[in-house]
Amino acid sequence: LRGMIIYEDMYSLTNGLEFIRNHPAWELVRVKNRFDSPTDGGWADCLLNVVKKSDRNCHVAEIQLVHEILYAARKNMGGHRDYHEYRCANELVAN
Repeated sequence: LRGMIIYEDMYSLTNGLEFIRNHPAWELVRVKNRFDSPTDGGWADCLLNVVKKSDRNCHVAEIQLVHEILYAARKNMGGHRDYHEYRCANELVAN
């Protein structure tokens, strides 16, 4: 399961992270802060892996916390397409 929450500012994004971190029904198992270390293509977000505490099978869900300006660049200005092309080219060079 994968989802994205889009925030209008970093303050709200930080509050969202704290809400998830302290929620009694969820266990936060991993935080990947890509604002500190963006991807090679320049994408930045906060990636969370969570498990519902009542889930006996411990299914891991992924939640991306995204700033709306970065999301708009990715969606409306071709950022996602550019990243996909960059990633494909990078994989071809690496092999």
